[in-house]
Amino acid sequence: MFVVRGLDGAPLHAGRSVFLLRQAHLVRFDPSARDFQAGVRWETPLPVNAARLYQFGYAGPGYSLAAGLTRDGKTLALGSRGGIVGVDVGSGKVLWKRGQGESLVAGLSCMTIGADRFVVLSRSGGIHVLDMRTGKELWRHGLGQQQMPWRAAPQVAGGLLLTVQGRRRWEASVFDMAGRKLLGTVPLGQGLSQVRLSPDGLLVTCDGSRLRLIEPVLGIDRELWSVRLPASVRPAVVGLTGAYIILSPSMHSGVVELRGLSDYGRIVRTFQTASVGGQPAVPFAADIQDGRLYVLAGAPGAVNRMVALSGRLRYTRMPSLHAFDVRTGRRLWTRDLTPAGRANAAHVVLLTPAGPRHLCVLVREPSYTRPTRVMILDRADGSVVQEIVLPGLIRAGKISLMVRYMLLFGPVVTDGRLLLEARKGLEVYGNKPQ
Repeated sequence: MFVVRGLDGAPLHAGRSVFLLRQAHLVRFDPSARDFQAGVRWETPLPVNAARLYQFGYAGPGYSLAAGLTRDGKTLALGSRGGIVGVDVGSGKVLWKRGQGESLVAGLSCMTIGADRFVVLSRSGGIHVLDMRTGKELWRHGLGQQQMPWRAAPQVAGGLLLTVQGRRRWEASVFDMAGRKLLGTVPLGQGLSQVRLSPDGLLVTCDGSRLRLIEPVLGIDRELWSVRLPASVRPAVVGLTGAYIILSPSMHSGVVELRGLSDYGRIVRTFQTASVGGQPAVPFAADIQDGRLYVLAGAPGAVNRMVALSGRLRYTRMPSLHAFDVRTGRRLWTRDLTPAGRANAAHVVLLTPAGPRHLCVLVREPSYTRPTRVMILDRADGSVVQEIVLPGLIRAGKISLMVRYMLLFGPVVTDGRLLLEARKGLEVYGNKPQ
């Protein structure tokens, strides 16, 4: 059983309810209820190929199961290699479906959701844009086979759609969603470049030697600004907000730079992660929440920071989490996330907000036989408020698709409850109502 999430990993909400997948059934569930049955608001069998529902091409959002709500919160759209459906949030009624007999499902490569649109990229080079309310295909675009394969899940922001494709030399294509047209294509070189859409639809590219900001609507070849970077130390964009680019300028150090989008890429603030285990903690992901910068880091050379381009899960050795005050640049605390005796093992780390006072962190090794650690951290000082250890499998053997799917996401904290997807089912932690 799984919590249905958006592509950012956050659960989809309808009031106090979340949505669950139980085999090929969609369930609207209130986690504050006394027990599971009392929390079920409705349960609907989905008209999809159940055998392919949990299949995925790569471990990461957009390659597995994509889901989202329309802006009015009335329709939930959910898609996978087993089919794409739209469901009425109030009643659980299936409003529309696109099945495996259709080419856009049979050839599905990756997906995204945004602005009431469900976007599917097919392996043949097709781009299909569906209306989330009706399932109707609003428009499509085809790229040539010489431009394939897709190199990342698509991105939607600021009324634009971004795709990344190419074999030897990669490129990024930007489409106007409302105008249903291609605005242009940006060369990315031989796979070492990063490209992202800001929330306002600005295009940020980093090829290791140059950081650029482009306004695609004004012209895909018109730069708002460009900043030179030292290519020899492989700088990488580790986060992007509506106001800032979060840049790690070197793969050898723990320095983090905050560069303003409106400040022509100039450095607004510099931060320094603390060493962990006697080694620099090199950033690979970062985000700003409520005036604080949270940085996930790992041992030098232990993580492929370019994986951020494709949206796949990142594994690293000696993971750590660092918190900073954005206004002053002061480091507030550091939490070593490495399990005891496992410094040389690779780990995936997933960070989830858990309300205004806490963070939820999941640390997991790729082996199914290893335990999974879930920690609730106090935002004020990084202390561990609660820790839960889920045991691994006794034997790896043949792993079901559902158990493999469990590796893609972290825990969910909602309405004072912690929801964990364990191999035996959904585990809910918290005080029971009286």
